[in-house]
Amino acid sequence: MTRWLLGALLVAGTQQACAAKKWRLKEGCTLIDHPANDCDSFHVRVNKRHYLFRLYWVDTPETDLSLPERVAEQAAYFGLSPEETVKVGKEAAAFSKKFLQGSFTVHTKFADAMGRSARDRDYAIIEKDGTYLHLELVRAGLARIHGLEEVSEDMPSLGTMRMRLKAAEAEAKR
Repeated sequence: MTRWLLGALLVAGTQQACAAKKWRLKEGCTLIDHPANDCDSFHVRVNKRHYLFRLYWVDTPETDLSLPERVAEQAAYFGLSPEETVKVGKEAAAFSKKFLQGSFTVHTKFADAMGRSARDRDYAIIEKDGTYLHLELVRAGLARIHGLEEVSEDMPSLGTMRMRLKAAEAEAKR
């Protein structure tokens, strides 16, 4: 009984610690040209620090067929073949690379986004000139709304962001 109670307290404390993580604003970020960059994960430089970030809110198509189950799931969402889905993934990667030209701002809690890289990967929201990359990817029809949903205190509310994404998704489907 004591072990169970101790385990429950440990889990509850861990969840509270994750929820209590504070947002960090990283301004003046630049994209690092890296072969692992794709549509929703990026190597980023902030001053002399190197980070790997994964977007909150969205999932973009893979850029190759190395994860066939994931590509099949994405293909079903987009109503495309796996090969067509990978082509859309490559379009999304080009879109993201263009969006990330110059400097941009990263909002992050440094929450672990896991992944296949040996480098730590953290969730983030990327903003440039008042627009959000995840929202623009959805608006362009290059991403699906999928995954963790978070907003910082400097952004529209969670509900407002969700409504904007749904509107962008509807716009893309027209």
